[in-house]
Amino acid sequence: SNQPVNAMSAASYTELASVFFELGARKDIRCIVFKTEGKGFIGGNDVNEIAGHTRMNHAAYQEIVGKGVSAIQDCPVPVIAVVQGYAIGVGMIMALASDLVVASDKAWFNLPEISLGIVAGTSFVKTALPEKLVKYLCLTGEHLTAKEMQEYGAINFVCPKEELMR
Repeated sequence: SNQPVNAMSAASYTELASVFFELGARKDIRCIVFKTEGKGFIGGNDVNEIAGHTRMNHAAYQEIVGKGVSAIQDCPVPVIAVVQGYAIGVGMIMALASDLVVASDKAWFNLPEISLGIVAGTSFVKTALPEKLVKYLCLTGEHLTAKEMQEYGAINFVCPKEELMR
């Protein structure tokens, strides 16, 4: 993790994909609980790392991001995301790529890329949320609470933070 917000770097995506591929191949693993430490689940991409990207190296970076997300989504064993706080940008996408999502009643989700002048991840998020809502989230940077995500069917369970791992 890239503290203090659990931001994802290219190295983080590569490591994450490797872990999911390895765990998914093991015969003794029946389920993966995808949980992070800290105030939030994943705080998006490491903006310091992507700040100097050109179109060419950003495309390569997006390919690495896609492999990380696909490793979760395509894992042969069920993946349960446990979201204790914020899930920003790719954090929201990774939670939605999981088979089940359990979130704290204090958790929130958003796609703030508009503040960086980009819109990303919409095609994937549209598989879990209505298209008009995804456009609204992308164009405003607004967030949804865990309860709102559950009402849209994108989250399976919402509970108090202290009950997340029960």
